[in-house]
Amino acid sequence: MELYCNAWRPCFVATLFNASEKIPPHRNQDISPDYKRLSGNQKINLEVLKRKAELITISGMKRKLKVFVKSILLFKNWWMLILARFNLRKKEFILRFRNGLSMVVPAPVNCVMGIYEVFGDKVYSKYCENPKIVVDIGGGLGDFSIYCAKRGAKVYMFEMNPNRSEIAEKNISINGIRNVSIFTQKVEKVPPIDCDLLKLDCEGDEYRIILDSPDEVFNGIKNIAMEYHGRGADIIRDRLLKLGYEVFVEPFKSKTSGYLYATKKQ
Repeated sequence: MELYCNAWRPCFVATLFNASEKIPPHRNQDISPDYKRLSGNQKINLEVLKRKAELITISGMKRKLKVFVKSILLFKNWWMLILARFNLRKKEFILRFRNGLSMVVPAPVNCVMGIYEVFGDKVYSKYCENPKIVVDIGGGLGDFSIYCAKRGAKVYMFEMNPNRSEIAEKNISINGIRNVSIFTQKVEKVPPIDCDLLKLDCEGDEYRIILDSPDEVFNGIKNIAMEYHGRGADIIRDRLLKLGYEVFVEPFKSKTSGYLYATKKQ
């Protein structure tokens, strides 16, 4: 027995940014005659699934609309994101912030959500708003390093991808920043630098870096903010708890990825 429904048509705002929610078909459902032959419990289960799909979709749409509106408030030339998102902009461009910052962004704009997370959602500074010394592992285009440097921090940024590190150097230069040092070697362990904040966003390498680093290197690290990818947070959380941190986990819908924050107990 098979149920048929019309494919959901995403609206313009929903396709502008690749937010984490997966949006299923939900509205304008054209149920086949087979629906009439379902049992009472089957019909109830179907209605429950439809309701869950609607709630997920509403939540996803709200998130995308929030990102869209906040991006207009953050960026002067926000329409450049639209051009790049739909492959109408083939070359890198300068994204201009309303607060005076500028950032070189490669096209297609698959990294813009990272910029939004730093300056819009402030995901890496939630528990340490104004650090003085920052170690940024997986610095990407330099967005978080610039965010911290503009607040007076000395930043040690690590980015092994040569294309991204080159763009990060451009971004640091065009914003007149002098307090960011960029390192391009692969990070095997946490650098032995005492810091107010250690930030990691390195596409899965965070597990190896945290787990393989000696205990004593964490003695001088007050806060940790990171995105974990694919293996869940338990193994990293357990290690940091043993090292004397309070740990907060914010998983994505997939549960195996998300944000993790740790603060050293006094």
